[in-house]
Amino acid sequence: TPRLGLNSILESPSFSEEYWASFMDIVPQTYHGLGRRGQPIMLIRSGVDAASFNKLLSTGWEHAVEGVNAAVLCFLRCEECLFRRTVPRESKQTGHL
Repeated sequence: TPRLGLNSILESPSFSEEYWASFMDIVPQTYHGLGRRGQPIMLIRSGVDAASFNKLLSTGWEHAVEGVNAAVLCFLRCEECLFRRTVPRESKQTGHL
């Protein structure tokens, strides 16, 4: 979609290291490679602290891009990186294209 800029989100400027660190502390996610059939194994912790998450969202509005919260854009950037770069590279290495 043009508003979120998903076609170019990985090429567009990112957020500060401080905001990314905050995002990853509050919404921790880890990539654990590919499953036996080539599917990505991605873990996102549930049970996020509500006060911390609300603070992340509030700060995200301060860094919003075209009305889209920075926290949402950080999450989408992670997903796009996973599915455009990491999964294709690892799928090719394991022969699961």
